[in-house]
This record gives sequence, C-alpha cells and structure tokens, in this order.
Amino acid sequence: MASTYHDLEGGSGRSVFFRAPRFKPQILVGNEAPRVWVGDLEARLQDVSSSGLACHIAESSARLEPGSVVPIQVWIRDTRAFSGNAEVVRSQRDAKVVRIGLRFLDSIFDPAMLQSLGQDVLFRDALSQGAATYSAVPDGYRRALSEVLIVLSHWRRLLRQREQELSTSTTQAQETGIRELEELAEEQIRRDWSRVHFVANSEAAAAYQSREAFLASKRLTELLVTPILMGAPIWRRGYEKPRGYPGDFELMNFMYDDARLGASTFDRVMHQLGREERLAATVRNRKDYLIGHIRETARTTSGRGDPTHVMNIGVGPARELEEFLSKEDLHGPLTISIVDQDESALAFAQEKIRRASLRHRDRVSLRCRHVSFKQLLTHPELIKEVRGQDLIYSAGLFDYLSEGVAQTLVANLVELLKQDGRLLIGNAADDDAVKWVPEFVLDWRLIYRTPDDMLRLAANVSEVSKLEVQHDSSRAWNFLVVRSR
Repeated sequence: MASTYHDLEGGSGRSVFFRAPRFKPQILVGNEAPRVWVGDLEARLQDVSSSGLACHIAESSARLEPGSVVPIQVWIRDTRAFSGNAEVVRSQRDAKVVRIGLRFLDSIFDPAMLQSLGQDVLFRDALSQGAATYSAVPDGYRRALSEVLIVLSHWRRLLRQREQELSTSTTQAQETGIRELEELAEEQIRRDWSRVHFVANSEAAAAYQSREAFLASKRLTELLVTPILMGAPIWRRGYEKPRGYPGDFELMNFMYDDARLGASTFDRVMHQLGREERLAATVRNRKDYLIGHIRETARTTSGRGDPTHVMNIGVGPARELEEFLSKEDLHGPLTISIVDQDESALAFAQEKIRRASLRHRDRVSLRCRHVSFKQLLTHPELIKEVRGQDLIYSAGLFDYLSEGVAQTLVANLVELLKQDGRLLIGNAADDDAVKWVPEFVLDWRLIYRTPDDMLRLAANVSEVSKLEVQHDSSRAWNFLVVRSR
C-alpha cells in the first residue's frame, strides 16, 4: 500500500539539520580547476552548493572575519560562472592557508551550470588537440599498451569465433564445448596477460614523471584497454563505480566469491584474472589477519570474564565478522558495532552478521551506525556512545584519506578504546607492482603507504602503550596497530 505524505519520516540526529547538497569541484569539472575570487584574493575551491562555498586562500595573512561581506566570482578559464555577494561564516587560519566558508546573500549558485561550462571547456580542448592529446604518453608505455591491446583483442576474437562455431551444436554439446573451451584457453590467456601486464606496469613508471604524461597515459589506457574488459563484471564495477565510490561492498564480494561471471568465455576468463590482481586476490589474506585479531580479542576479554566489544569502521561486506561468527565458539557476550556511510553496505553486512550469529543464540548483539566518514571527523560525538571498545578496525577506508585527515580520524578512534584496547588501521602497501591496473585501467586512485607512512598516522595520539606496524600474510596490506594506555 502506498504511503501518504503524512506517513513519511523525517531525519534523525544531526540529519534533521538539512543542508543543500555540496559538490567537490572534481565531480563537476574534473581536472579543470575553477578560479575563485574572494574580493581581490584568489582562492582554491574546495566544495560548492547552491547556497555557499568553501575555499582555501593561500595568503595566510588575509583577514576575512566571520560576519564580513565580500564579493565572490567563480571563473572557468575566461568565462564567469558566478558573481554575487557572500557572508563569511567560517574562517580558520593555519600556517599555509586560510580556510573560508561563505554563504551567498543575493544569488543562488547553479552547480549544474558550472559542470556544463567545465564540460564545454574540456570538449573544446579535446577538439583543438585532436589525437595530439596523447602526445605526452611515453614511448615505452605506448608500446606496452599496444602489446596489451593485441593480446586482449586476439583472445576476444578467437574465443568469440569458436563460440559461434559451437552455437550450431546441440544444447548439451554446446555447453560441453564452451566449458572445455574455457578450460583450454584460460591458462594460455593467463600467461599472455601476465607477460604484457608486467611490461605495462613497468613502463607506467615513466608516466609518473609529469602530470601531463600521467593524464595522457591514463586517457590512452581508458580509450584502448578498458573498453575490452567491460564485459567482465569485476572490471566493469571497478571502473564505473555505480555506488559513487571505489571498492564498494559488491565489488568486494566479486573478490571473495569464486563464481565465474560474464556472458562470454573471454569475459569469464578476464573476470577471473581480475580477481587474481594482487590487491583483489589478497583481500582474503587481509580478512584472515582481521579474524586473528578478533579471535584474540574475544578470548582475552572472555578469559577475564568481560564482554567483548568490537567495532568495524567502513564495514563493506563484513566477511571477517561473518566467518568468525560462523566458525568460532564464543565464551562470553560479544557486541559488534558497524559503521558505514553506505546504507546498502550496512544492510548487507547486518543481514550476514545476524545470520551467522544465530548459532550463538543471545550472546551476540549488533549495532549499526549510518555515519559518513566526514561526520566521523567533524562530529565524532555521533559515535561516542559506543566508547569502551576492545577492538576497532578499518580495513580499506584509509586507502583514500590524506595524511592529515587520517591522523585526525585515528585520534578520534583511539578515544573510543577502553584501557588496553586495540586499533587496527589497514592500508595498501606501497608497491609499484600493483598500481597499473587500478590507476590506469580502472581510474581507481589509492594512497599507498609504507610502514613509516603508517606510523605517522598516529602523530596526534599520545597516550598509547604500544605502537607498531604489522602486515597480513601476503604483505600487500600494512596495518597500524595502536594499543591504548
């Protein structure tokens, strides 16, 4: 039965304070950075909505006090996208920049118009440059892409031709023939793919020498290689990011599950080879590492006669919790808190955890928190009601956080630990051998970190009894381990 207007529910908590949607400039105009003028000061746009914007001004001596009114202009190259007056509602000065929040007073900003202008600029650039847009691609990388393209195109055409030949057989003979074709072809494709993959990954290093070379190389890869892989579900989801962010829980399920997916033999083989990419193949090693810490924590606390409190930040598909609950025996109460900004991820994880908890009767309680990661930084009080955690962990969130943001979040999370509690922060290890596919083929940027990089994430934490960096069995993932005092 359809709901009527008076049946609809409003927000709760801080969500009752509605704000117009805010957009990062990269979402609206890609790599074309808008220029913002705050009075006679040039600023860098951080985000914008119909009612205001946030920006950084490089002149840290600039005096823009809250309550002051200033003229604002936003430009895309030589085209003015917005002009109006704004009130300074926030001004924060640090050593390098002044961070300003502004509220428009006499105009409404149209983000769609800025996006349209940005798209027009980029299209006109592409028209004027033509194929010369790829001229900055290093020669070695260009040759490597050619080899990748030859290998993928050859196998796709050959397997498609053989499938057409088998299509004239009886249904049973066709199914048997397709199955045998896949088995025969896979190992040879794997050898060819491994060879060209290695060369492309090695030659991609030259593309990092300049921003121009990197962007041109990425564009050429997405033009030639990426489309051939779009029939394989793991590649398509990794590239298209349908939930608006990379590495969503459904993509993670592709990595965990052995299902051979794809409409054709070529697509199924490439789906499997996508699962064998190092960062995809090692999510199971990462899961086993986390299970070990959950097991150790549960045994230690139950041995003291205490209940166990475990929290997962950025829950994803929660495979480690599902497997732990399915296989381990509990000797005391366990409270699990899961936090994510994706409601679908929370719903999926909740269902899996509750099913796995049935064998433990009433020993397991589950708390789900739909909180954005920005809220974890700016409003940590939203989850302070779950203080007293024995173990807090995050497996993949920090791959996308800058050092300063990550340091703030680590400090906020340590405050939620009980005495001698443990915080685990996972991050992809800095390894050039894994970067080509995510960054060039899939437009999937990660922040890779060394052990020293991981230790710096605890820079804002002082009261700890232990601080170290561990790794999973594959060494593809580093973990910062913080024990509270």
